Amino acid sequence: MVDPASKWKVTAVSATIDQTKAWDGSGGAPDPYFGIDWGGCTGWNLDKCGPWDKDTYTPVWNAEMGTVTAGTLKGSWCAFVFDGDSFKACLLPYQTMAQCTVVVTDADLAQGGKTVGTCPCPDGNNYVTDLKLEFTYVP
Repeated sequence: MVDPASKWKVTAVSATIDQTKAWDGSGGAPDPYFGIDWGGCTGWNLDKCGPWDKDTYTPVWNAEMGTVTAGTLKGSWCAFVFDGDSFKACLLPYQTMAQCTVVVTDADLAQGGKTVGTCPCPDGNNYVTDLKLEFTYVP
């Protein structure tokens, strides 16, 4: 069993975005970025956002999202993917592409990561798949 007080660095690695939806007004590819709310999916209090990956359906962020305890990771926290467009990342208004509660297990921590198969949008569609997260133990 993983010590709940142990520290873990969280990295948002990559995702795949649905190419059938028109994300930008011009019909172009979205400008996805990753956000995290350690308090869960009940509000819009983002604790951290990663950088944009401009005009792509296959963002690769490798964005460090902070260091938290295993207890926090194994709690109820929320992953978001947003389309940045001309908005500044991590500021309202958000164009939400995905919002999901991530469930992390001891096995995920032991393996160093997790891939969330589908992370639905609040409108019920699955625009974001294969959301890859890494967890690195910090001694």
